[in-house]
Amino acid sequence: MIKTLSTLVIIGLFSVSCIQIPIGNSETESYKKIRLKAPIGFNSVKASSSDQAWIKSTNGNIISYRTECPSQVKSVENHFNNISSDFLNSKVISKKKIQYNNRTAVRYNFVGDIESITTNYDLVGFKKYGCLFIITHNGRQGALENTETDFERFLENFKVLQ
Repeated sequence: MIKTLSTLVIIGLFSVSCIQIPIGNSETESYKKIRLKAPIGFNSVKASSSDQAWIKSTNGNIISYRTECPSQVKSVENHFNNISSDFLNSKVISKKKIQYNNRTAVRYNFVGDIESITTNYDLVGFKKYGCLFIITHNGRQGALENTETDFERFLENFKVLQ
């Protein structure tokens, strides 16, 4: 059975109970032509839910990205709405369209509870070359601002190439 991107699967908890949002399914492939700089001060971690992921050992915040080709998602904005609705006590902080990687992208911030842990999420999603790209920054409530600058720098350096 083909799973859609709107299905939210929680894979694991990291050392300080930070939760990562995986997307996609096993019947798609990752987009390989990406240029990026790993976030400074973060350690690379293996996660089946991401193409690449990094964790900050001091607070457990995670920066990751996932690609899905071909994408089954018709609207990135609706996809994010579906994700947040799967969390208990979810609250949208902000949602806006931005220009990113020469595409219209959606930047979505929300707070939600998973396994009694309140977690902040800052997601950027866009479609390019028939693929979906989701870049994620997440951490325990109140800790995300500690790595906001790292995430902004990561976004500046993340380039999808043809």
